[in-house]
Amino acid sequence: MSDNQFSISAICQEAIVMVRANLLTIIIACIPLIVVHTIFITQYQEALVQGSQEPDFSSFGVGFFITTFLLYPLVAAMAAVRIHRIYLAREYMRSALDVMRLSMRELRFIGWWILFALAMGLIIALPIFLVTFFIIVDGGEISSLALEVITLVLSVPGYWVLSRWSLVLPATALDREPRSLGDAWRQSRPFNKQIFVLMGLIPLLAGTLSQLVFAEFSHLLAMIVSGVIFGLFGAYQIALLSLSYRTIVDIERSRFKEVPAPQQDSDEFPA
Repeated sequence: MSDNQFSISAICQEAIVMVRANLLTIIIACIPLIVVHTIFITQYQEALVQGSQEPDFSSFGVGFFITTFLLYPLVAAMAAVRIHRIYLAREYMRSALDVMRLSMRELRFIGWWILFALAMGLIIALPIFLVTFFIIVDGGEISSLALEVITLVLSVPGYWVLSRWSLVLPATALDREPRSLGDAWRQSRPFNKQIFVLMGLIPLLAGTLSQLVFAEFSHLLAMIVSGVIFGLFGAYQIALLSLSYRTIVDIERSRFKEVPAPQQDSDEFPA
């Protein structure tokens, strides 16, 4: 199988066209997410200490934690599944109730995200903690820039794994079988470099850049602007993943069609 069949540049360009063509539908699909994000920003702003950019965690009520740890994952999964299905199945919403649809797909998405987070904790967070710990124990000091560089370098293995596993998400959104981390790893093996660039390197660099740009800003306007930018980038990233999955499935199907059917011997099925 030639890697030339999987073109990074072609997928990046098609993803831009795909987002632009479906932008209004994507915004409608993300209405629950937009509402919950607005509530989160409001609660976060109320918890900011006057004259400081750091929130007072003691002032966070139960509502903030419900918004952050319950509502946010649910509406994010609803939006992600819906956008995948818009891209790949051309399934558009027929009523306002479709925006609030919750099924096993969304719950499976949340389950995959939890597994991803646990894996990233082991592959990324633990090495970063150990490296910084030993530097501090030896009496060294870590600047913010050095910490960003260490985080960026040590994040590469984790994002490599995450990019390979990410194919399980569009398969889940489309109810395709088989769907497992092992199947995603197998499917991505012939295209691991391309998948890493699209689903690993791009989000890693974008996340690092956003940390450098928005980390020092916590006022309302900055959070709104960053939310819009992250939303557009999220739609683009889902488009990259959807197109990567579709391309790999199409290549697998074409290979299957090219395999000649075995000739049956006359004695194989006796009368």
